[in-house]
Amino acid sequence: MSREMARVAIALFATGVALVVTAAALPAEARQLRHRSITVSDGSDSFPTLHVAPGYATVLVFQAPTRDATFARAAGALFQKVARTDRTVVVVPKEAVKRPVALSVTMADGTVVTVAFVTVANEVDAQVDVTIAVRTSTDAPEALKSQVASLRAQLDECQGTSEKAGAAKIAALILAQGLDTPQAFETHELRGGDKQSRLLVYARRRYRLMGLTYVVLTVDNRDAQRSWIMGPPVVRLSGGKDEVELAVMTYASELQELPPDKEERVVVAFKTPAAVGPDHRFSIALPEKDGGRRAELRGLEF
Repeated sequence: MSREMARVAIALFATGVALVVTAAALPAEARQLRHRSITVSDGSDSFPTLHVAPGYATVLVFQAPTRDATFARAAGALFQKVARTDRTVVVVPKEAVKRPVALSVTMADGTVVTVAFVTVANEVDAQVDVTIAVRTSTDAPEALKSQVASLRAQLDECQGTSEKAGAAKIAALILAQGLDTPQAFETHELRGGDKQSRLLVYARRRYRLMGLTYVVLTVDNRDAQRSWIMGPPVVRLSGGKDEVELAVMTYASELQELPPDKEERVVVAFKTPAAVGPDHRFSIALPEKDGGRRAELRGLEF
């Protein structure tokens, strides 16, 4: 299973969490949901403004891979944690955005583009297809201008909705599995918890899907003074001759930064071992990013 496919699955978990959290904030009046296309350019002094509302998700769809998407710290408090896959960015406001708030999206090639969000009456941009314009100087050779026009045409032709892109990736994954390959689509409740470094961590549920295992945990920050930011998790398998570290494909958390006395859900995805016996157990360690706090759950059953 590809890392890109794992990221799509994780984003679905994370986006679902955000929508559940904001469900109570849905406004009483219905809003028109729009699907629109915009063009942005790197380093432009002006940028498009999109319409958002509490309880409604706005999905930005890019034709090229993204690396990061961030609000300014103060402005980001108005939104749920940004959910992102390889080519999509999902934002959900916690409350009405009365003044335009800018979001910077960094592409995989280093290009940075900016869009703004604001709340207006009766209207939400539910899906926005984003094209990044290629800027050329007025004295550029005609051959280069022709090449740029050709690339733009190819991007327009490849443009599609996130739903179709996700369906195509799943279809390709199924084809890659083979008809005779054993399949597993299952979910089980997990039991296990511990308190370490003033972090109370519980394992809640395990999903197994096409060669990957997804584990959902809750993390409660019991430190009254310090926030906690999760770093890359570490998963190990024990019960055999040696303890083995399993490849973590991706992970996601509800909050970018967990405040004191708050709880969040975390999803960790790792490759399912080829052979797992009844005596095998796995552990998940959640280290703090750029810090010394760490929590680890051991003895979890497959």
